[in-house]
Amino acid sequence: MKDVSYFLNWFIPAGHGVLLSVFFAATGIMAGQKIRDAALTGLRIGVGLLGIQLVFYGLFVENIGPACSSIVNGLGLSSKIADAGWTLPLFICFSSALLPVVILIILTVNALMLGLNWTRTINLDIWSYWQILFCAVIIYQVTDNNWVWMITAAAISTALSLVLADLAAPYIQAVFQLPGVSFPQLSAVGWWPVVYFLNRIMERTPGLKLIRIPDGIKSRYGFLSDPAYLGFFLGVGMGIFARYHYTKILGLGISLAAVFMLLPKMVAVVTEGMLSFRQGVSDTLQRVFPEREFYLGLDAGLALGHPAVMSLAVVMIPVTLLLGCLLPGRVFLPVTDLVMLSFILLITVAGSGGNFLRAFLLAPVIVVLGLAVAADLAPLCTELGRAAAYQFPEGKDIISSFYAGSLQIPWLLWKFRQYF
Repeated sequence: MKDVSYFLNWFIPAGHGVLLSVFFAATGIMAGQKIRDAALTGLRIGVGLLGIQLVFYGLFVENIGPACSSIVNGLGLSSKIADAGWTLPLFICFSSALLPVVILIILTVNALMLGLNWTRTINLDIWSYWQILFCAVIIYQVTDNNWVWMITAAAISTALSLVLADLAAPYIQAVFQLPGVSFPQLSAVGWWPVVYFLNRIMERTPGLKLIRIPDGIKSRYGFLSDPAYLGFFLGVGMGIFARYHYTKILGLGISLAAVFMLLPKMVAVVTEGMLSFRQGVSDTLQRVFPEREFYLGLDAGLALGHPAVMSLAVVMIPVTLLLGCLLPGRVFLPVTDLVMLSFILLITVAGSGGNFLRAFLLAPVIVVLGLAVAADLAPLCTELGRAAAYQFPEGKDIISSFYAGSLQIPWLLWKFRQYF
């Protein structure tokens, strides 16, 4: 196990792109692809995912993050609990010695469920394994380092992520045009039962089920259907709301226009490599499991290429701040993690069939639930953060993460352990 830990500590810092390129190339070779084809497939997938990261974090986060801070500071907003951002749970996880054990649990549970025909998803998004690890770390902490509880929690989290990925997969494939793909991340599909239930109610609501956006926009205002225009106007609106100088307003508009134009192109690169990989893997699996359909569990970042996802994320920034202020006591106000709304809310776009209006109506429910979970996790996140030597925001002694609030399965298992 020490050798595995050493290998992971050496390999993971190489970066997301390198990690996934090597992983997909090696998997393709083991699945029977020619070395040249497998290497090209791995390279395309790795380059595409790296491109998505560069566009999202380098353009979107770097520009929207300061705008969010400007809005919060301009309005004089504050809360008792500091939003340390999505890096908090990630830092806690990679500071833990449980990583190799949890990876082994994830692979074992996934293999068993595939063999027993309990899932169709093959979780290939090894980078997101940290979300299962976060659950294991929480349970390990609250049970005084009990290995049985930790292993059980990791196994349950893995199983639930695969089942929810299967349930949401048909919607994800249809809306985001990703054939044979599922999203096994807890942050992406954890709220799927809520989204599915509420969307079914909307489908039976007279009048509401007949309204479709962005279809209505495309037919009446065709220029707004162009990603460049859409991103530009949303960026300008965000800049005005942040009280920027006109030069920074235009700069933010251009930056978001670039994000809206470039993300679909990067997703197309990943899709091209993924289709080749899927064909090679499917041929091998069909020989072992005839007449079975399988989904490739990939990075939820592939959904960012859909304009409704990024549009919803930008529009929901002021709404999220408003909801945070309206909740009793204003205990937790998300600031740092506002840039992660696209990952948190993409499931509402999938569940609504790409209908922006329905997604916009569903989004506040998910935000309020996430805020409540994040606030409740604050004492535990603070304790784990201190144990991992996390650097707290200046002047704050209690922290949490809005993104951690989207990891509701670890929270549910923690509450279950508390009560039973």
